[in-house]
Amino acid sequence: MMRRSISLLALLGLHVFLASAVSDIVIEKSEREINAAKHIVIARETLHFKNKGSKAVNKVVLCQSADLAPNRAFYEVVQGTTEDAPELMEMVPYGGRDVPANVSCEEVTLDSALRPGKSTVLETYSALAHQLKPRPKEILQGENQRVLLTAAQHTISPYPISSETTELKLLSRVVESYAGAKPVSKSGSTIKYGPYSNVAPFSGGTLSAHFENNSPFLDALSLVREIEVSHWGNVYVEEWYTVKHMGAQHKGEWSRLKYQQNPMRNGASTIKEMTAVLPRDASALYFRDEIGNVSTSVVRRLRDKTEVRLQPRFPLLGGWQIKFIFGYSLKLQSVVKTKGGVRTLSLPFSTPIQNALVHDLTVKVVLPEGCTDIQVDLPFPVEQSFEKKFSYLDTSGRPVLVLRMQNVTPDHNVPLAVSYRFSSLYQLQEPLLLVLAFFGFFCLVLVYTRLEFDLSPKKLL
Repeated sequence: MMRRSISLLALLGLHVFLASAVSDIVIEKSEREINAAKHIVIARETLHFKNKGSKAVNKVVLCQSADLAPNRAFYEVVQGTTEDAPELMEMVPYGGRDVPANVSCEEVTLDSALRPGKSTVLETYSALAHQLKPRPKEILQGENQRVLLTAAQHTISPYPISSETTELKLLSRVVESYAGAKPVSKSGSTIKYGPYSNVAPFSGGTLSAHFENNSPFLDALSLVREIEVSHWGNVYVEEWYTVKHMGAQHKGEWSRLKYQQNPMRNGASTIKEMTAVLPRDASALYFRDEIGNVSTSVVRRLRDKTEVRLQPRFPLLGGWQIKFIFGYSLKLQSVVKTKGGVRTLSLPFSTPIQNALVHDLTVKVVLPEGCTDIQVDLPFPVEQSFEKKFSYLDTSGRPVLVLRMQNVTPDHNVPLAVSYRFSSLYQLQEPLLLVLAFFGFFCLVLVYTRLEFDLSPKKLL
């Protein structure tokens, strides 16, 4: 009973300490920017915190709407401004009693304690998937796509906010309607809300905008990337895609003739092509679908990259989808480095196709037989497992590192670093197996030619 009482007192003391820390902090200025120019919405917040208490504070709490959490595919927080190249901050869930049921919060630890009377700046970055809703849900071939965006009216925070502004940046000047607490103004394709003064903690309300957005809603429902490393000189990459246009559904008839006459008017929101950016030395490129090879593609060799414009057999209208395979080869020395007996493979984690949202991503890294101490380095958590793959002249199978992740945005496409150890003696395994196989074959031929298989004696001449 005594231990239980001590535990309850400790929890009560911790709660009182956190509540006190929250009450001592104010946000002097909150600047929000919501960029809805593409189908992945980018939200940035610059928060100016000030400690008005009498004790130093080591942690602050950041919150968001609980309904928004499933759409937040990528999120990061830095202390200071982005020009200072700060490090990312670690976050842990925060469940204070003062947090409303429809809000989820996280606690971040500051680089250095925020002393009384001092200020600091935190910048947040969010990539929101499925935040734009097509309205109407179905359109004809000649109609423009319109979408509806809704967001919280104010920065969701447990701290009072002295001054707040929000800028909503759209793709087009064509805005059907917009709503939100006054003052609100529109200039071109930008809608500005605020400034608001003395915003109370966890203030409610929503803002919305219904506007024209013909950007292609390019979603890869599934993507399987297989990266096969061969120490004989090449790294082979093959990718299996299921791509769908997730914008407003197409209704009625579709005319290729009208589309070819004026693609911008009779297919403004269609996916006409997909642009893939590859390393400069990419070679042996191929693009195939269920019918066969697709030749309607353009490859441009630039100084530091290779740009491939993948054009499917038909443009993708809303609700249409295709399956295809895209593959290429890279030089081993350009992506695999050796240092101290450890080899490191470095390639982009996700798809090279620009502005694509991947719902379900699987990356398979196939290493040569005999590799050990396989480790992966990524700045975010992924599901990891190992498999075996048997190919020509394999005995025990090649180790395959399998990485799986959902809701992958272009922000996740950071270098994937896979380190491993590999003895050069294993590289002689396949040639030795071939030598032994041919040696055994010739021995059998030699024995066969020396044996007599006739049952009757040969007649003498």
